[in-house]
Amino acid sequence: MPDLTSLLSTFLQDLYEGLGTLTLGSNVTLVAESANTLAQRSGTSAQTFNLYETFTDTSNYSRLTLGFVDATHGYGINAASAGTGTARAITFATNGTFVWRITTAGHLIAVTDNSYDIGASGATRPRNLFIAGAADIAGVSTLASGTATPAGGSTAARTLFGTTAGFGVYYGSGAPTVSAAQGSLYIRSDGSSTSTRAYINTTGSTTWTAITTAA
Repeated sequence: MPDLTSLLSTFLQDLYEGLGTLTLGSNVTLVAESANTLAQRSGTSAQTFNLYETFTDTSNYSRLTLGFVDATHGYGINAASAGTGTARAITFATNGTFVWRITTAGHLIAVTDNSYDIGASGATRPRNLFIAGAADIAGVSTLASGTATPAGGSTAARTLFGTTAGFGVYYGSGAPTVSAAQGSLYIRSDGSSTSTRAYINTTGSTTWTAITTAA
């Protein structure tokens, strides 16, 4: 068996010279791939790196696994445990401060309540958000913040409900002219009388009937 100290010494020297490889076992090779880059590779065989919190045996451990999962999932980061090992969350930090956490149940939560954002106003925003369950918003909810109040309403200035196309609440200035599903509501920004403040769509097209409001 080769002397481990000699192997490591040679590897470190080769790393310094930019030539290094170190083979562990039969199929794990560490390579000084390029300047300031250390790689673990073995031809076309996918590689996995395990970092352990505890290890008793292959049936009892707590570890973080980094590597290729499969063609469906691609690469993965996995907090894994078995037997007497403790299930752990994965926590992300910047500048020494923990900010986001994936719990052992798979939920993404902020480490500190009401402190961190996703995206920024007018820039670096996610595009769409799809939610299968409920949305619980403790603060103010602003919709269509990038759309100025349109004359007569617009399909870009509305909140929709259910599966009926175009069914929802619209807003705009002046009397409504936008096409909407029957039963939709229109809120007028410049309404000044009991018959010009709100409207309901009665035909599923562009016909709206004023809703009489209190003075």
